[in-house]
Amino acid sequence: MEKLAQTVSSYLRFQIECGAQAIQLFDTWAGELNAADYQEFALPYTQIIFDSIGTRVPRILYLNGCSAILESMARSGADVISIDWRISIADARRRTGDRVALQGNLDPCVLLGPKERIIAKTWEILDQAGPLGHILNLGHGILPPTPIENARTFIECAKSFRHTR
Repeated sequence: MEKLAQTVSSYLRFQIECGAQAIQLFDTWAGELNAADYQEFALPYTQIIFDSIGTRVPRILYLNGCSAILESMARSGADVISIDWRISIADARRRTGDRVALQGNLDPCVLLGPKERIIAKTWEILDQAGPLGHILNLGHGILPPTPIENARTFIECAKSFRHTR
């Protein structure tokens, strides 16, 4: 794992030197670990990577299925934690405090449904985020059969949202 962490660190530093303005480390299998195993087998290497990058650009960490290890993720050195749809923004904020920014967490399957549901779920997430805010995003990648119009609805809904509504 140390060799992998060093290799990823070198690659990400190169990306930054070439102009990347932010990096996101995807560890989509770490969410399969229990909290103790995550702290032993994944967290130290994520910390090595983020320490190696320094604070030159925002550092984002995404783990699919992160609910059980959210507090550990907040100690990873990431500036932003991307969360999936299995945890509410409100709960994630309560558990991480103001230690990190949050990104996520609309279930990508919502974009397969009706426009009204897309709007309702998007506003629900934004309401939960509160005035501290967060980076609105999907809780994982967009699904291939997602209608373009539904993705547009999500984007337009996010752009038009105001906490005073």
